[in-house]
Amino acid sequence: METNQIEQAAVSPYAAGLSLALHLKSVNFDSETETLANPSIIKNATMSGCGSVSCS
Repeated sequence: METNQIEQAAVSPYAAGLSLALHLKSVNFDSETETLANPSIIKNATMSGCGSVSCS
């Protein structure tokens, strides 16, 4: 693994966690009750493909 790849691998979990935390804050997610103040703020999204695994 090259140095840059090692640095990215080390940062990725932190960056993913930070991104999730910021998103949950932006939609007013209450972590104690695990609810949204306004559920209609969440937009539906369509996903396609299977990422790094094969589709079944």
